Amino acid sequence: MTPLYADFSSLPPTLVHVGTRERLRDDSVTVVKRMQAAGVSAELKIFDGMCHDWQLYAPMLDEGMESIDEYAAFIKAHQA
Repeated sequence: MTPLYADFSSLPPTLVHVGTRERLRDDSVTVVKRMQAAGVSAELKIFDGMCHDWQLYAPMLDEGMESIDEYAAFIKAHQA
């Protein structure tokens, strides 16, 4: 079973970061669109030239640190 067809309506606010060289980029775009259609506050940011798990190269990679910093800010902004 694929999560592409899940019921997303009860999910919390979500931030998805994906790279242009990620194999799951198109799936990520589709899932975010479906989440938004279900009324979920979902954001998508696509990082140019990044592959799967580029955040693992932080702090050597500026884009890795940027992604981690944005995730941290997102979580802090959405704490209950």
